[in-house]
Formats: sequence, structure tokens, C-alpha cells
Amino acid sequence: MTRKLARGNLWLWSLAGAAAIAALWARQRRRRRFAGQLALVTGGSRGLGLQLAAELGRRGATVVLCARDAAELERATQLLAQQGIDAYAHACDVTDREAVAAMIADVEDAHGPIDVLVNAAGILHVGPATAMTVEDLHAAMDTNFWGAVHTIDAVLPGMLAGHRGQIANIASIGGLSPVPWMLPYSASKAALTGYSLGLHHDLAREGIAVTTIAPWVMRTGGPINVTYKGSARRGTYVAFALADLTPGLAISATRAAVCAVDGIASRRALVRVGLQSKLLAMAFGIMPGVVSSVLATVVRALPPSFTRGGSPGHTLARELGPTARAVAERSRARNNQPVLDPQ
Repeated sequence: MTRKLARGNLWLWSLAGAAAIAALWARQRRRRRFAGQLALVTGGSRGLGLQLAAELGRRGATVVLCARDAAELERATQLLAQQGIDAYAHACDVTDREAVAAMIADVEDAHGPIDVLVNAAGILHVGPATAMTVEDLHAAMDTNFWGAVHTIDAVLPGMLAGHRGQIANIASIGGLSPVPWMLPYSASKAALTGYSLGLHHDLAREGIAVTTIAPWVMRTGGPINVTYKGSARRGTYVAFALADLTPGLAISATRAAVCAVDGIASRRALVRVGLQSKLLAMAFGIMPGVVSSVLATVVRALPPSFTRGGSPGHTLARELGPTARAVAERSRARNNQPVLDPQ
């Protein structure tokens, strides 16, 4: 009996060891997948886009950053260079279809075929639906949805010709389960999610993998670039900025980038980044009525507003107390966000 138990334990340990070796091999294979490849990251000058570019660069890719602000792009390439990552910058507004086509052509002329496209460019309005305008919805759709469509349309001919390539679209948990006070963002990310998931199966036989990334709120220093709407926008900024700084409420942008790039390397259709994202998406999928009722209760506790004015985050940044503001400034510096208080 003892001999049988020993043999059984030996088999169990052998299986566990084999599983561990297989997992390590798969991880190393994912980390080598991007070696020698060219990756274009839109919205790559700051926040999650910058962290995604850094992670792709660490895995051997040559990285091209695209964003609207040339000075911001220059700072981003310098930050990546300090990490030993080759990066190039192309200023472009992804809402301009012709400019995007020209930018893609310039990148391919200068660096060769694009192997990986990551659409991370996005804008965010925060506030009650009653404070949002049709123009806010158009602006969100133009960047968050149409911006991705424009870049994909421009890179597809090259990818189709070579029957290879990977596309990743940074959507949001808000695209799977609408988030209170983020109506334009949730609507545009839901459109992007549907488009991206549809492309995944439509392009599979062409050898092109499309991955949809749905992150939770991340610690990127990003609240300074958000537009806040409604009469309670000062308090909204403070709440949003504090959440951005708080582990547990917001997840690490660096860790989110690792998770996202792992998903791209594995050619997965959908990657939910963060336990909170997974739980909310699962709950909404199983019982959407219950989740919607809970969120409606949350909204009832928030101040209503029919004031449609808005304030950019940088005009509200000093609403934070000195300690929180200092922490926020360090987070912004790491993620190439605007830094307002050098001290």
C-alpha cells in the first residue's frame, strides 16, 4: 500500500513538474513572439499606450508611436530610449482618415511592413448623461471608434497581402458593461468592442489575429486629460483622480500592459484586464437587469445636472490636497502626462 502511494505521489509530482515546464515554455515563447517585428501604437505617447509600447519594445519589437502632440511624442521616445527601447514617432490625428492613410504609408516606407497595430488612442468625458451633448458623443465616436477603423483600414491591405499580422483594439470594461457617468465613452467603446470582435472571426482565415482588450480603471495619471461635465465637475475630478491613485480601485498600468501584450501574443479574441473587469463583465453577462438596477441606484446617489458646460482636467488639478497632488504628479511623470506642479 505504501509503495502504491509513493508511486502515485511520484506521478503527481511528475505531472506538476511537466505542467510547470510547459507553462514556462509557453511564457518564454510569448515573450519572443514580437522579436524583430514592427509595432505601431496609436495613443502611444502617454498612459496605457506608452506602457504598451514599452512592453512590446521589451519583447523585441521596434515601436512606432502615433499621437497628435509632436512634443509629447518626443518626450515619449526619450522615455523609451532610457529603457533601451527603439521607438520612432509620427504625429497624426486618427480622426482624420486621409492623414492616417498618409501616416501609415510613411511608416511602411521608413520601417517596412507593420506586423502589429495597437489602437490605444482615446478620449473620455465624465459626468451625467444630462450634461452631455450630441457633440460629445460625436467626439468620442470620432476618436475611440472611427480612429481605430481608420488605422485598421490603412494597414489591412499590407496584412492581407502577406496573410499575417496582429491588430489589438483597446476597448474598455465600459464597452462590455456601461459605466455610470461615462455615456459617450461607453457608447464608443461598445461600438469598438463589437467591431473588433467581429473582425476577429472575419479575418481569422486570412492569418490576421484581432484582439479586443477590456481593461478596468488604471493608474495612469490620466484624469488630468479627461473632460468633466455638469455642475459637480470639481468633485467629480477629485473622486476620479483619487481612484486613479488608489490600488484596488485602479490597477497598475504596467501590469495591465503585460496582461494585454500576453493576450495579443496568444492571439486571443478578448482579454479582460483586471479582476474587477472580469467580475463586472461576468455579472453583466449573467444578470444584466440586476447589474443595471444596481448601477441605476448608484447614479441616483450622484448629483443631477442639466449644466452642459465642461472643464478639462488640467484646470481642476489643484482641487486635490497637497499630498494627493504630489502623488498624482509622480504618476503623471511616469506616464508622460502633463505635470503642473514641479515641486
